[in-house]
Parts: sequence; C-alpha cells; structure tokens
Amino acid sequence: MFSQLRQGSQVWILDKSGKTPELKMGQVTNIPQVVPMYNTQNPAMTGFQPDMVVDVTVKTDSKEYELKQLHANLQIEARDDIKAVISDTQESMLQEVEAMSAQSRQIVDSQAYHQEVLNKCEQWRRMLNPRYEKEQKRDEQIEALNKRFDLFEDKFGKALDKILASK
Repeated sequence: MFSQLRQGSQVWILDKSGKTPELKMGQVTNIPQVVPMYNTQNPAMTGFQPDMVVDVTVKTDSKEYELKQLHANLQIEARDDIKAVISDTQESMLQEVEAMSAQSRQIVDSQAYHQEVLNKCEQWRRMLNPRYEKEQKRDEQIEALNKRFDLFEDKFGKALDKILASK
C-alpha cells in the first residue's frame, strides 16, 4: 500500500506518455505523510470517513515524478495527470502489464477483420453513391496511365542512353 512507502522504497511506473509505454523502476526520495482528503464536492457532508492520500516523489534513471494524492490504501493506481500507472509492488505491476498485453493482442488479432470491413465499406460506398464510383474509376484510370507513362519514360530513357552511348 502506498501508505507504507518510505524513503528508498521501490516503486514501479508504467509510463504511457510517450509513443510507446515504458516500464521504469524508481525509488521514493521523500518521506511521505498520509493525510486525509476531504470531499470538496459537498463540504456539508458529515459523518463520513475521508480518503487518505499521500504525496510521493519518485526518482527514476531518467525522470523525477511528483505523485500528488495517491490513495494511501491502494497498491496500484492509474494517473491520468501524468499518463502513467504507479505501483508499489512488482506483482500488481505484472498484472497491469498482462492486462495491457491482452488488450493489445486483441487489437492485433482483430486487424484482419477490420481490413475486411474497410474493403466492404469501399464496395458499399461505390454501390450506394454512383458519383463516388465514377470518381474512383477515374482516379484508378489516371493511376494506371501514370504507371504506364512512367514505364514508357523509363524504357525510352534507357533506349536513348544506348543510342547516345553507341555514337
């Protein structure tokens, strides 16, 4: 639990702020104090137990993280403010990594299905919109003519080079 962190304790950070996620291990650099976080939405509420939170500073090899108001009774917490998941146990972070892996595997496995959906949508667009069909055919013809012209230009250039070289 974050409430049990002490200076020098290890913390794992799954940083999702970049192009690809990075798993970093860091150490707590301050002595965290557990404090109550009162309900600011409705201060008139009485008789409730406030959430306990802790502010933690974690230093990794490349960065220092100021983690404000981590819920003291949790072992892992997703933080939208820094686009990261913080954990004080290796086991909790492993579960997070497994969940992220399963989600990505599901997306990768569905790639063929979504490619086929795109192909079908293109067919339906052509069927439902004759003007679109006409524009697409025109674009395909222009592309075919460009390829033929490029091929002709290449062959003509080679033939011209041979003629000039033989003189």
